[in-house]
Amino acid sequence: MAEVLGMGMSTAVLWIGALAMLVGTLVYLWLGRNVAVYEQDFFIMSISITVIAATAYLAMAMGMGRLSFNGEEVVVVRYIDWLLTTPLIIALLGILADADRSLIATLVGVDIYMIAAGFLGAIADGVFASLVWWALGSIAYLILLYLLLGALSSAADELPDDVSDIFTTLRNLTVVLWSVYPVIWILGGQGFGLLPAVAEQGGIVALDVLSKVVFGYILLSSHETLRVHSFYGEASESRAGERAEPA
Repeated sequence: MAEVLGMGMSTAVLWIGALAMLVGTLVYLWLGRNVAVYEQDFFIMSISITVIAATAYLAMAMGMGRLSFNGEEVVVVRYIDWLLTTPLIIALLGILADADRSLIATLVGVDIYMIAAGFLGAIADGVFASLVWWALGSIAYLILLYLLLGALSSAADELPDDVSDIFTTLRNLTVVLWSVYPVIWILGGQGFGLLPAVAEQGGIVALDVLSKVVFGYILLSSHETLRVHSFYGEASESRAGERAEPA
């Protein structure tokens, strides 16, 4: 009975995750309703993140996207979600910091390796093999932190204070939240199995909502600040000039 109740609660948590991502998407659409086409990059990327996550959570809530490896069930669709959405989050931070493409590409590459290592740890046979992949993924995450707090933050320091403050808020939010994922992973079912399934599920859903929906809301609600500082570049200025010219 307790096991059935636990499974029901886990499924309910997944439905909550899907609903939260859907609500986030609708809020983003509302925030971007009057935004000019050439200023929509952040909106498109943020909406892509929540749409992918909502789709993944819907699949998980419906019992889909799970495969068995070495006698253990792995939620594959969750790793697909992370593999698609976390590089977009990193790219958003990179673009906001006005970093060069090589740095953004490096950050995205390290992030993809980190997620891949986590997946390989989830499907590995035995705790020792899982720990090896968890350790490799954790090393990748430390490298990611080094770049986020170092080179990427240095690039953001060259921006106007208002824009730099937005970057710092989003960077800190990402660093704090992403640092909890490996802890839940190692204590949960993929690692030592110390966390109850409902607690593990609830923790991941909460982290996903905060790191995706809240992240996107902070970014998109700052649109006017970015526009005022001509963040969108020459396209914004040239289009504004075209609108000002008489017909």
